Amino acid sequence: KALLDFVIRCSAFGLFATSLNLLVGYTGMISFGHGMFFGLGAYGFGLIMQRTGVPIPVAFIGTLLITAIVSAVIGAICVRLKEIYFAFVTLAFQMLIHSLILSWASLTGGDQGLRGGIPRPVFLGVDLSNHMHLYIVSCALLVIGLLLMRQIAQSPFGYTLRMIRDNASRASFVGIDVWRAKLTIFVLAALFASTGGIIMCLFVSGAYPEFAYWTISGEGIFINMLGGVTTFLGPMAGTVLLLILNDTVTRLTD
Repeated sequence: KALLDFVIRCSAFGLFATSLNLLVGYTGMISFGHGMFFGLGAYGFGLIMQRTGVPIPVAFIGTLLITAIVSAVIGAICVRLKEIYFAFVTLAFQMLIHSLILSWASLTGGDQGLRGGIPRPVFLGVDLSNHMHLYIVSCALLVIGLLLMRQIAQSPFGYTLRMIRDNASRASFVGIDVWRAKLTIFVLAALFASTGGIIMCLFVSGAYPEFAYWTISGEGIFINMLGGVTTFLGPMAGTVLLLILNDTVTRLTD
């Protein structure tokens, strides 16, 4: 069971870290607020399941739609900014969303988090209250997510992003709409981070304000530095390393 738990957590954070690398490693956009989409995924999915009782796939798609809209609005403001300004404005938005979660207690449960469990109606013979089923679905989402991100990174669009990273003014000079390309990858990365949040929401059967706190974004940056931003699977390796270190240290010390 411990191993299954570990793999489910790896799936959630792996999707989150790899999506952040699409911004950091491929586009040169250091986001200090990427964790807000992880939190948004967890809260969005949890609230839809608790309040509406729709099938899980519908709630999943609904959560991604909400994330797409929010990230498009935030991205439209942020991606106009350069390096450090971009980093700090994304952080500011993350703090705004975190304080919204804390203050809107009637909806989000405030600092207690979203409690009372997440309903898990069976769909297509999949029962996510069964630990083994959750494990299989988490692995499937991770593999699909990684394949899609790999596809994005290796596509002509992916090479456009590398060009923007290396020289944005030259990219716009040859006719690339830099703002649109940056906004597109910002929204795509948010969707993958949100999927990680959904896995985490199902794993802990709830959502907590820490999921949208700046430390989650910090962990994402740290994972990317640990695994390396130059290789596609670097963040995945960083995730496994960080979680092993984390588990070992917490087991050996108070």
